[in-house]
This record gives sequence, structure tokens and C-alpha cells, in this order.
Amino acid sequence: MLGLPIGSLPFVRESALARVADEAKLTRLISQLPDLQAAWPLLLMCANPRAIHLLRALPPDLVEGYAAGHDALIAETLTGLLQRQRLSVRALRIANLPLRLGGLGLRAATRIAPAAFCASWADCLPVLLKRTPLLAEEILVQLTSGAPGAPCLQALLATAATLAAEGFDDPPTWRAFAAGARPPRTRAEAEPGEWKHGWQYHTSSLRETFFRRRVLLPSLPPAGRALLRSQGGPLAGRHLTVLPTMRATTCPLYTADAADEEDSGDHRRDPPAKLTTPQRIPQPVLHTTLQ
Repeated sequence: MLGLPIGSLPFVRESALARVADEAKLTRLISQLPDLQAAWPLLLMCANPRAIHLLRALPPDLVEGYAAGHDALIAETLTGLLQRQRLSVRALRIANLPLRLGGLGLRAATRIAPAAFCASWADCLPVLLKRTPLLAEEILVQLTSGAPGAPCLQALLATAATLAAEGFDDPPTWRAFAAGARPPRTRAEAEPGEWKHGWQYHTSSLRETFFRRRVLLPSLPPAGRALLRSQGGPLAGRHLTVLPTMRATTCPLYTADAADEEDSGDHRRDPPAKLTTPQRIPQPVLHTTLQ
């Protein structure tokens, strides 16, 4: 509960929106770093996951404005780091995918909000049952009835319905969650902003996989679909998370001439802006985002 807005619905929404301005202070500092390979992990591992706190604690309808503002801020920062004038909708959709699905791992808060909120309740129910059994029992009665009176529980059932429609087949019952039901084990390695010990990894992966399969892949040309699939898989994005702490993990300088040369083969890509100074831009980042 630490740091969460508690009060009327307008107050909660306004307080959540105020977080965007606070997060902008960090992204501005990231944008000012002269080396992209140093700025990139800060955007990926620090700025982007900051949304998780509110997404887990508040219903999606209360964080809708915040989530949209957070996503816009991350997209704006990424565009600036790549020194582009703009990034296409397709490029941003790819950037929002997890690394293991061929994206850049800049997860969209608007997409994972229902997954995070539902997973938070699934993880907290055992604690509530242990520490406040009477309250937990009342919550379970309302959830199992299918028509709870509390708005937060109504939002919880709505998020559960969204997940069920996107592939959360045969989930545990609410009483099973309260009894400590755990998510299926997976060999996939968790990425920045993910924690495999809870339900959020599982529920968020369902949403991301559904979006990739039903929305993104059908919108790509055959070559784009093949390229996206080739970029995914276990540890496929490991090269995007290494830190430039030694020569072996530091990318070579990547200048405007190299960017122009890379883009010359496909005029459908976003035109690169002029780089005023040489930057260490990991080529896989540009290659993934601008396909």
C-alpha cells in the first residue's frame, strides 16, 4: 500500500496521472546521456517497469490515463534515443513485445494492466486468508457469487474474463488461489520487469502472446512475420540487456552513415534523422524496431 493514492475516484485518477510527470524527470535524464548503450538499459530496466506498482494495485479503469501517459512517455524517449523523427505504429508494437517474443521488452502498460491487477489479487489472496480470514472469506463469497458488490472485485472479475477470452483456459478457482495455487512452471527466463515466482509472469505472457498472434503478426508482410519470429525465443534478447562495462560487451560506434546504409535496402522503414554526434547504437535495437 506504500505510495498508493487512497481516496475518492477522481483523486485516485489524478494522483495516478501525476506519476507520469514524475517519471518524465527520469526519462529526461536518460535522454541526455551521450551513449545509447548506457541509456538503453536504464530505459528498459528502470523507467519502463516503474508502471508495475500502480498496475498491480489499482483497477485498470483507474489507471487507464496513467498507463496511456506512461506508454507515450516511453515511446517518446525511445524515439529520441534512436534519434528518429518518429516511429511507426508497427515499430512501436514490436518494441512493446517481450524480448523472448522478438520485441524490445518495453512492455505496454495499457496492455498488461488487466494481467497485473488480476495476478496481484491471485498472489495476495493467500496472505489475506492467513492474516484476515473473515475479510478473505467475505471476498471469496462475493467473487464466487459472480456478482460482487465492491467495485474493485467487479473490476477483478472483468480482468479475469479478459484473460479467459485470450487463452487463460481452466484457471484455478478463487478458493484455489486463496489456498496457494501457483502458476505453471516454465523454463523461459524472466526478463526485466518480470518475476516468475508470481502469477503476473503467466497472465502477462498470455496477453502478450495473444496480441502477437492475433493482432501484430497478421498485420505484417510475410518477410516481417519471418523476421519477428526469427528474433524471438529463449534468451533471444540477451544481447539487448548486457551492460557496456567491458570491451567485450561494448558495441562499436554506429554513425549516421551506417544508419543510412542500413536503411537503403528497405524504403518502407522510418527515415533516420541526422545524427549530430556518433553514438553507440546497438544495431539489433534499430534492426528490431524499424523492421
